[in-house]
Amino acid sequence: PRAVAGWPASSVDEVFETDTARFQATYTLERGAPVVSDDLAEESRFDATNITLMTAARSAASVIIPQAGRAPYGTLVVHALTPAAFHRDDVVFLERVAVVLGEAVTRSREAAARCEAEARLREADQREHALQAADHVVAAGQRVVEDHRDAHRERRRAAADPAGGHMAGDDQGKRHEGRIEKRRAQPRKGSRRGATEVSHTIRA
Repeated sequence: PRAVAGWPASSVDEVFETDTARFQATYTLERGAPVVSDDLAEESRFDATNITLMTAARSAASVIIPQAGRAPYGTLVVHALTPAAFHRDDVVFLERVAVVLGEAVTRSREAAARCEAEARLREADQREHALQAADHVVAAGQRVVEDHRDAHRERRRAAADPAGGHMAGDDQGKRHEGRIEKRRAQPRKGSRRGATEVSHTIRA
């Protein structure tokens, strides 16, 4: 049994130590309907020997625990210490209890399935974020390698053509000297000689 109430905990294993195919619960599932036993000691449809010996139960009633659209979850069985203790109203009550129990089991399993699905989604998101972070790291590393490669190429190019750097320096020096010459050639106020020198410098 999945759950037992009202019996001594030490007797449960002993009561159900034999083949469960011979018990009232299994017979109820096979029959597909409620089962009432007024005297377990005289029962011939199923084996109640252990129950009567270990618990002193004299009568029993069992109903199916339904599951909507699927095979039933199992059976709900109750026992009494007196014979013929269960009547039609008791069976109806047990059937209603079994329906509530089945719905509770369904909700519990659905909630567990949702939690499991959400956990899988969280794991998938974490893996996706980890992959994206790894991609960013790889891309950054590639950019660093490319930058170092470009810098290395520039250094090799400069080492292979050292004259280019001097020529560039000479050109800059000439431009600088030209600017100094022009500044020296600026005319002074009221001086014709300055105007002549400027004109001569421009023609040159």
